[in-house]
Amino acid sequence: MYLPPWVRKPQVWVFHAAVGGAALALISLAMLKPVWALGYGLLTGVAATAARILARRDPTPMPYAMRWILFAPRFFQSARQLRALLDLKGGERLLEIGPGVGTYSLPMASALGTGGT
Repeated sequence: MYLPPWVRKPQVWVFHAAVGGAALALISLAMLKPVWALGYGLLTGVAATAARILARRDPTPMPYAMRWILFAPRFFQSARQLRALLDLKGGERLLEIGPGVGTYSLPMASALGTGGT
């Protein structure tokens, strides 16, 4: 049986464990079981850290089914900060590679003005 490369990667499985741990922590909080919620929260933290370490050692593209993660708010990565970092001026050209769901595409396009590409 053929499995796509991203399915065989351990960071994908560890990431799913982190998502499951977070869901169980929230359910435990709703059931007023703070000790269980703390345990699941610790599991989530360990699994997320392991997934990040594994993903940095052996990167893989994000599967299409997991695109919902790209809609999560990024409080420390706003469009305003990116615009200030790039210091865009009207009429410039900008190439965006791998925009994901395009969270920053429209704000950056408006920063280029009508003469920009």
